[in-house]
Amino acid sequence: MIEVLGRLRKRLKRYISISGADEIIRRYAVINSFDGLIAAFGIVNGLSLSGNLRSELAVISCMSSGISMALSGFLGVYMSEKAEREADIKELERHLVSSLRGTEIDRAMRVSVLLAALIDSLSPLLSAFTVTIPFILSMYGVLTVEQAYYGFMVSSVALLASLGYAMGRRSGRGLRYSALMVLIGIIVAVLKIFVG
Repeated sequence: MIEVLGRLRKRLKRYISISGADEIIRRYAVINSFDGLIAAFGIVNGLSLSGNLRSELAVISCMSSGISMALSGFLGVYMSEKAEREADIKELERHLVSSLRGTEIDRAMRVSVLLAALIDSLSPLLSAFTVTIPFILSMYGVLTVEQAYYGFMVSSVALLASLGYAMGRRSGRGLRYSALMVLIGIIVAVLKIFVG
């Protein structure tokens, strides 16, 4: 089983390399994780400000938002990336004066479309789930709602910092991007609370 997974991993890496989708996938992961996190942040803080913060309500609302973003993201990215990759293939075929159907390039392009859509859709869902874990623990009596709220805030800031670091690491400015992402996240979340 491990050998099969290793071969699959190598094949996926090769397809991503052939299609040039690594940068797109990385950006989708960061951008949409940020979106899922900010949506959850706005929901939880809106519930808190309204005096209706309950663990069950926070989890259901955040996960519903994450699921909606996942479905929308998958379909939107799948369709747009499919159109872009099909255009790339047609352009390459025109230059080669040959069909690429069934080739490794064709397979790489199709796989990259699916991977981009999956990453785009799973990122907001996973970030929303990650930051709501304290509220899930609260539902089972492990934490109080107040402790869950503080845990949510700490995990949100930690996730923002991690996303910023991941973004900035390529340019050698991981810590700067980490701090900037936290600042931007807080500003956007505050605006979201007051704007609605």
